[in-house]
Amino acid sequence: MTPYYDHDGITIYHGDCREVLPTLPNLQRVDAVATDPPYASAAATATTGRAKAKSGGNWGDMSLVKLMVEATLAPLTGAHALWWFCDQHAHAAVVPVIFQRYQTVQTIVWDRDALGMGSGYRRQTEFIVHGRCSNSPVFTSNSERDLIRLRPPKRTTGHPAEKPVALMMRLLGPCAWTTVLDPYSGSGTTLLAAKSLGRKAIGIDIEERYCEIAAKRLSQEVIAFGAATPSEDGESVADEGGGP
Repeated sequence: MTPYYDHDGITIYHGDCREVLPTLPNLQRVDAVATDPPYASAAATATTGRAKAKSGGNWGDMSLVKLMVEATLAPLTGAHALWWFCDQHAHAAVVPVIFQRYQTVQTIVWDRDALGMGSGYRRQTEFIVHGRCSNSPVFTSNSERDLIRLRPPKRTTGHPAEKPVALMMRLLGPCAWTTVLDPYSGSGTTLLAAKSLGRKAIGIDIEERYCEIAAKRLSQEVIAFGAATPSEDGESVADEGGGP
């Protein structure tokens, strides 16, 4: 398959990752996977609101999320480390699938330190399920915490679920992987983090406009990404996941 973008060890493919992944050469060299799939919309398709009435889904039915995780990870047979973003509903479906494939499983909480969408107990956290195979890349630090408090900066790409590059650097930096895969690469945040770390990356996205945004970001000069600057308490953050 012809890459959409291929430069300095970073490659982007335009297409459905379930169709693209089986065609990729040397997929065995991937030793890290970090991705932020459309977990909120996928869960809503089966469980909530108008989609619930249309599909016959119900609360607790996360079958579509489970199938998405299984289909995405199925082609990956080499030893690797995994970081999979999900929300509080999809977490219940993601974790059992990860437990079946990985020897070590942990959940990292990203605290955005600002009010999110909703009412009542408004959400300001997201989950990242981390899995490691028995021969996956080792950590170069033993002082990493399973809670990351980082307020995201204002979005700059137009992607509705853009993640901070600083967050991906915090997750990926302390692990000695060489090639990271992001099968839902969105605006290319994972790929930018890989480039900044001097490592290789493969990104896949089903929407060409986001492939183009990621390619443009990668073509710019890499800068040092630090933590986002906190803003006033009570600021609303509307980030529902679905591609960094």
